[in-house]
Amino acid sequence: MTETSPALASGISAAGEEITGRHQDTWYGAIVQITGATDWQIWDTPPGRTHDPATVTTWAGDILLIPWHLPHLVSTSADPGHSTHLAFALDRDAAPASLTAPAGQQPLAPGSAR
Repeated sequence: MTETSPALASGISAAGEEITGRHQDTWYGAIVQITGATDWQIWDTPPGRTHDPATVTTWAGDILLIPWHLPHLVSTSADPGHSTHLAFALDRDAAPASLTAPAGQQPLAPGSAR
């Protein structure tokens, strides 16, 4: 059994600030937008490949779920010009339990059940 170790980080930023460069995390993220707005550029391809990202803006009260290893870039929206969000990190293991299986069994595909 894989142990889940949740972690919490907070982000406070002003308009135009790039909070992170393009990266991918080794955990599942649950982002809770507290005030202002944050722009998320999200790619469905690995780093190094050319592909236009989808842009999602989170506003106060929104929750955004980021799967592990999904490339993304985070910046602060010009409108309203500030951002405060909380980022919860879950399953910090390199191979989350949902993608591993006991010996002799195949891992589950996302959204499937045994």
